[in-house]
Amino acid sequence: MRYKSINGGNSWVNISNNFPPIPATTLCVNPFNSNTLYVGADLGVWKTEDGGSTWALFNNATLPYVVIGDIHYYEPDSTIRVGTYGRGYWKIKDGEQLTTSNQEVSDEGELNLFPNPTNGMVNIHLANQKVQSVRVYNTIGEIENEYFSTEFSIENLPGGIYFILVQTDKKTYIRKIVKQ
Repeated sequence: MRYKSINGGNSWVNISNNFPPIPATTLCVNPFNSNTLYVGADLGVWKTEDGGSTWALFNNATLPYVVIGDIHYYEPDSTIRVGTYGRGYWKIKDGEQLTTSNQEVSDEGELNLFPNPTNGMVNIHLANQKVQSVRVYNTIGEIENEYFSTEFSIENLPGGIYFILVQTDKKTYIRKIVKQ
């Protein structure tokens, strides 16, 4: 259960609502809007913008589902600074998080990314949707490239794992790709 007080602890209100039944380890409040809370939990960071009435997973396409040990709002650049257990320290720009729903829905089969693994060229196949942008992120959450078509090259990137965020006119998708 999650509770908050707005009167110095004299009374408390349950704000668990749709927050998943997982341990919460740390909390920070947006200094510009006290209704925006960020909670570090055993499966990543969760955010509410309405004082706890609704919660959504907060990430930037690459923050893993991992135990969060510390979280801070850094005012100068409006970023969330997240310390994880075993996966390093992350910086997330609040305006760049993904739009998430309160319920995870499988989107397997809607978007095909191929070949995977790849030596360079990547193709996206989507049915009945128009690609608006494609962002390639490295494993520490930095944007490597941005494209605006269903065919692009990552041959200039070193071998490794990357995350592809595909924004369409209807939905946002995230896929992992291996560059050989």
